[in-house]
Amino acid sequence: PINTRKEIQKELMAEGTKNVLTIHDRRSGDGEVIMEKEPKFMDSPIAVLGTLLALVCFFALGPRGSVEINVDVIMVLVFMAFRVGMSFAPKTGGQDDGADIQSDHHHHHPPSHHQNRQRVDSETLMKKSLGGGRESSRSIDNRTATRSITSTLLSTIVSSNVDYHEDDHTNSNTHTTIRKFPDGAEIGSVLNCWSEPVYSEFRVRGAKYLKDKVKIPSKPFLFPIRGADICLSDNCPANIARYKAICGSRLREKPTFLINYRLPWGNFVVYNEIPTKFLPFLRHCYDKRVKVPSMEGMTPAEICTCRYLMADDKQKDQILKIIPKVVKGPWIVKKTVDGKPAIIGSKMPTEYFYEPACEAEGKAEYLEIDLDIVASSAARGILAVAQRYTKSLTLDLGFVLQGNTADELPEEMLMGARIHGLDPLTAPMLPQSVDGML
Repeated sequence: PINTRKEIQKELMAEGTKNVLTIHDRRSGDGEVIMEKEPKFMDSPIAVLGTLLALVCFFALGPRGSVEINVDVIMVLVFMAFRVGMSFAPKTGGQDDGADIQSDHHHHHPPSHHQNRQRVDSETLMKKSLGGGRESSRSIDNRTATRSITSTLLSTIVSSNVDYHEDDHTNSNTHTTIRKFPDGAEIGSVLNCWSEPVYSEFRVRGAKYLKDKVKIPSKPFLFPIRGADICLSDNCPANIARYKAICGSRLREKPTFLINYRLPWGNFVVYNEIPTKFLPFLRHCYDKRVKVPSMEGMTPAEICTCRYLMADDKQKDQILKIIPKVVKGPWIVKKTVDGKPAIIGSKMPTEYFYEPACEAEGKAEYLEIDLDIVASSAARGILAVAQRYTKSLTLDLGFVLQGNTADELPEEMLMGARIHGLDPLTAPMLPQSVDGML
């Protein structure tokens, strides 16, 4: 029988065990007493207050001097201090609090099959990457059934390679895991959707930008959007175009430019159609035997696009720019994602993949660019701010090719996608099927 809390505490103190914070009179699986961790120095309010008083005295009585700190720097320091405090805050009692001290009997039990699955299950992935507090854990558990249904549907598409019926909100030309935003709907009213942004809201370099630095509203996108996918994965794979299930198993029906965002918890992919007139230039980049037609009659932006498609990977990285814009969302995210264009190659590692067309199998070519978000400190910072607001965030991700010469100006937006309130917790796991095999 378990004795009272006071009796156990007296016994432990008599045996020389110090700093006993709390002892619960509840049992583990084998009837053993579970104790919480020993308190740390900074867990004590007195210790924290004493440290603060010491710092105040040091600055008040120390050498005189003037130090200027900008307001934004102060806000960052306060935010960092708050996050550090939250990280070191001791856990309160509750059913989910794990024990830090367990008997040797527990360590001899091998992990069960269910426990092994949890390590690679999507709940674990999201808890690791999205912060994983109690509230988010409950939210993850509540969405498990929805995601399982979606994953089953996606697996069925892979195995049977048949069309499935879409609802009224889905574009008839796409069969992706994210549906198309309903035409005419109010922004923020429907979540987990994609749409094509308003191209004129992006400002690009004008015809005389090299002299007057004036930017103008863009003309329509050169590469129209086909759709978007979001999948959870434990390794956020590169060259995701190899997977048969993406784009509803219809990727190779049209020449496509993929943007593969490799995130801590999986992949977010946007598909854009490559118009026929640009295909010879793309093919020439990877097969010099392909002759390119004349660029006469093309607009400056189209000429710049042809040169981009023929360039090697290093040259591509030097002219492809991303323009992120927050259409609707919290103020802090709008301040972080300010809509300024940035050269992709200078902000994060990129990698290109190309697969030529196969007429015998009826497969069109594709060009894929992988953006390694995890490897970029700047991108990780933006992601850390934005990830907790994803469900209330409407974000435009636009891409434009930088015009560096007079014959490449004015610029026009190459492609873009508007993301309406993504909830990664409802995304399916990426089916492990690669093109050419099931």
